[in-house]
Amino acid sequence: MTETTDQVKTWLNSDLTSLEDLYTELAKTSPQSNAMGGDLAKQGRAMLLAIRTGLHDLICKNDEISNHPAVSGGSDDINDTIALTAIIAAVIPSDLGTGVNATLIAVLIARIGVRNFCIGAST
Repeated sequence: MTETTDQVKTWLNSDLTSLEDLYTELAKTSPQSNAMGGDLAKQGRAMLLAIRTGLHDLICKNDEISNHPAVSGGSDDINDTIALTAIIAAVIPSDLGTGVNATLIAVLIARIGVRNFCIGAST
């Protein structure tokens, strides 16, 4: 992961960072983004939905992810969630999009919940 562990911990902590904040950050860090202000979160959400299909099988059919304690065992240990985030980020292909932050996408998927992401629950 390119982000520091402290940054990932902050992103994973719902008391410090909301999902809206994460979607806004995703849009702000994307070179393709042209949204401003309140539209950034909306564009970030749309960006994740746009790449969801390409990520679905890579994440949802990955045994290491589906059997991870933070997914299968419901572990609340932050270190398990950080490890899960790293595994998810590692399976995100580099050709997903220029400038797309794989770690931030992995954090979003971890925060949404891998199971929710895989069943297509609303983000």
